[in-house]
Amino acid sequence: MTTSVLAPGWSYSTAASRLDVTAAGVRRTVLLREDESTQLATALVAGRSVFVCGEPGVGKTHLLDRFTQSDAFYAVAPAGPGARDAGPEASGSPVWISVGASRAESHVPLGALLAVLPDVDVPVTAPVGVVRRVVLDALRAMSAGRRVIVRLDDAHLLDELSARVLAGLARQDELQLVATMRSHRASQSPWLEMWKDGAVDRIDLRRASKPQVDGWLRKALGGPVSERVLHHMWLATQGNPLLLVETTVEAFVDGTVRRDGDVWVWSGEAPVGDRLTHLVEHDLGSLSPVERQALRLVATAGTVDRDTLERIVPSAAVDHLVAEGLVASGRHGTGSAGSGPAHLGCALVYGQVLRATTSTARRRLDLEQLRDVQDDLEQQSGAVLVESVDTALACGVRESAERITGALQGALMAGQCETAVRVATNALRVTEPRDPVRLRLLHGRALAWYYLDQSARAVRDIDELRDEVSRTDLDPDVRAALLADVSDIVVGIEQHQHGDSEAALDEVARLRTELTALFGEVLPARVELRLQVARITVLGSAMRLGECRDECTALLEGPSAYSPDVLPLVPLLLLDLTQRGQLFAAQALAQRFFGVAQAHADTRPWSVAEIFSVGYFTMVGLGEVDLAESIVAALDEPDVPFNVDPTANRMLRGGVASLRGRWSHARDELHAANAQLALSDVIGLSAMSLVSEAVMALASGDTTGGRELLDRARQVPTRLYGSYMQAEVRLVRLDASGWLRDPAYSEQALELAVWARERGLNRVELDAVHRAVVAHYGDGRMSRATDLVERARELVSQVDGRRAQALTAHVEAMASGDPHLLLVASHELGQCGVWLPPTQRSVTLTRREQEIAGLAAGGLSSREIAERLVLSVRTVDSHLSRVFAKAGVKNRRELGAALRGAI
Repeated sequence: MTTSVLAPGWSYSTAASRLDVTAAGVRRTVLLREDESTQLATALVAGRSVFVCGEPGVGKTHLLDRFTQSDAFYAVAPAGPGARDAGPEASGSPVWISVGASRAESHVPLGALLAVLPDVDVPVTAPVGVVRRVVLDALRAMSAGRRVIVRLDDAHLLDELSARVLAGLARQDELQLVATMRSHRASQSPWLEMWKDGAVDRIDLRRASKPQVDGWLRKALGGPVSERVLHHMWLATQGNPLLLVETTVEAFVDGTVRRDGDVWVWSGEAPVGDRLTHLVEHDLGSLSPVERQALRLVATAGTVDRDTLERIVPSAAVDHLVAEGLVASGRHGTGSAGSGPAHLGCALVYGQVLRATTSTARRRLDLEQLRDVQDDLEQQSGAVLVESVDTALACGVRESAERITGALQGALMAGQCETAVRVATNALRVTEPRDPVRLRLLHGRALAWYYLDQSARAVRDIDELRDEVSRTDLDPDVRAALLADVSDIVVGIEQHQHGDSEAALDEVARLRTELTALFGEVLPARVELRLQVARITVLGSAMRLGECRDECTALLEGPSAYSPDVLPLVPLLLLDLTQRGQLFAAQALAQRFFGVAQAHADTRPWSVAEIFSVGYFTMVGLGEVDLAESIVAALDEPDVPFNVDPTANRMLRGGVASLRGRWSHARDELHAANAQLALSDVIGLSAMSLVSEAVMALASGDTTGGRELLDRARQVPTRLYGSYMQAEVRLVRLDASGWLRDPAYSEQALELAVWARERGLNRVELDAVHRAVVAHYGDGRMSRATDLVERARELVSQVDGRRAQALTAHVEAMASGDPHLLLVASHELGQCGVWLPPTQRSVTLTRREQEIAGLAAGGLSSREIAERLVLSVRTVDSHLSRVFAKAGVKNRRELGAALRGAI
């Protein structure tokens, strides 16, 4: 019987200490497949035969193992010794008989069944009907006349006679067959005919999705994982359970995955361990030398078209690999999907092991052999080109300049910065000085270093590049484009990483001087446009867009609006409109330029995500929580055709959870993001992420943790994001003061309101005024808030959306002193994602009680709270009953009044 991919019989307990993580514990962690498990149980209880199909390592045997340990198993299986049913077996209860096929017996007639029926003389040369009758009699004797369920593992290795016998008996309903097999075998006789004729149910196991991988990693490692861990695990395993388990174990053992605080972080390359290697080597043991060579060629190349492979090895060898499911055929290896010749790719598990265990010298020989007969190299593009060139350069195989620069660009566009550095470094070793290609390689590597937050290395490459540009004969347009590209990196380093906007403006001025010397006083239109955009971007990122707002708007509404060069201006103006209260205009701007960004995703791969990310804050400002959540869901979609920062996405997921009132969940997401940002934060996301986690910690009752996070936030560099998102950061920090019951809460809110009013940030001012009124209401000083109430009434006409209406309605309710109006207004605020901090403590509650009471006070029903916190309704009601008792109230309306500011 095949060894289970994931050992059964163990379930994760959240009570386990995170310090108790072991390799054995990781292997015992179950990857749940609830839908497939339900489908299997339903079919078996109904008396149906079942085929469980999938690629190697996808967890077919594990699914059956889990079923045999479930309650559903006892609905179809007899009670064994010591089982829960101590009484005599019921008449007709089935008997399970396990049959394990193996490669060693795959050519022995009835080999697998004879191992189960050792004392039966079976005439294997007789007609199949005779053999079937003998086998059936033997099985009936073993089962004492009761119904037989045959569990058949690795049916793809079963000999032909055994397959025909078992298929025939299952068709005649003489036995129930539960078989695991690889997908390619399910398309062959006799299994295909059984499924086609409806004699069997077929369950196709897929690889785990990215969210499933994330959940499994959290369980296996006993804590949250950074987005970088998830990213690298997904790249290495693509959700294959066997690869996932073994890669995680090896990464844990060798320190590639390590704990930083209580979050797991990543550093290094995904390892391949001995256990996985031994499994693969055993599975490939029956291949002939020629078949082994063919498989190795496919694994080394990543993908190779069939015609090329058959110029090296016989077509029969290729046919055998395809028939065994070791390689798969498709039409996706070159340019556009679905076009070009048929390409072959190695099964994921085998490809990973073969690439890791084949020597560099052997891989170089294989690649050179393929290069001698390949005729599609110039048609390769995208991920195929990147992998092909990266592998070739690493093995010392020469590549053309066009393929090298194409692969470098492809790696950068895909956000594969480590790969880009590797490609550029290996190519630079064999590139001659003053070769124009060398300039692009240095620029690409500098850009990759910048994205990896390695500014010193980026500057070193930039200095070398500028020196070589001065000594290389180049076309003026090419020279200008290269100098502008280099200047973009320098501006990014000065402003985003050093926080020096004046130095960034000086760099833009220096570039203008350099380009004027090249072209004269009148610059080419595109060169002038790039200089304009660079200057506006620096000013906008430093919250100085007011100095150039008209110029920015003119560029986005003029003839250059559809140029990719203006896309960096869109998120800046989008945020400016959002903060000034022109949210509908911001929404229209995002919708207009989303298509432009998509059209230029091949040259501006980050623009779509940048527009989405700022658009998220627009939706939050409008109070459209569902739309904000849909934006985050779109960014989380797999294989989107643009670059996405996984850590920024995790922050946004935490933001959505906080809007929904799921504070514990929000904190987990933000905590994982902060762990990764502590290692690398190119643009300054930490400024927002840390204060956001602090609020979630405080809302969950962890005052000490919240204070520590606020202290950390004060110490991080501002950089780009923290600078142009300064108003949003200040709002979140103000809410933190509210949760801390800071005596200066009211003064801080008024200070922020004045700061926002001076800059024309109406939406920010309205939020600050609202918080100031909340502080006055909590302190019983509403008589001194008359001017604030009047200012809120003025601002609501200047700020778009339901959120502004809800904030003002809440201000009016506090001014009226009507508890009913206040309850209704609080409920509407909750619908818009606004959850008020407390202002005093009069009732002592646990963290969970605080969380539930706060949501209940906001007007949510028990069912809504249960859905948000992933609890049962009974649990929520139980907590609420204790809260009612502690607060001395009898219903939710009284709770809202008693706990308003008292949680």
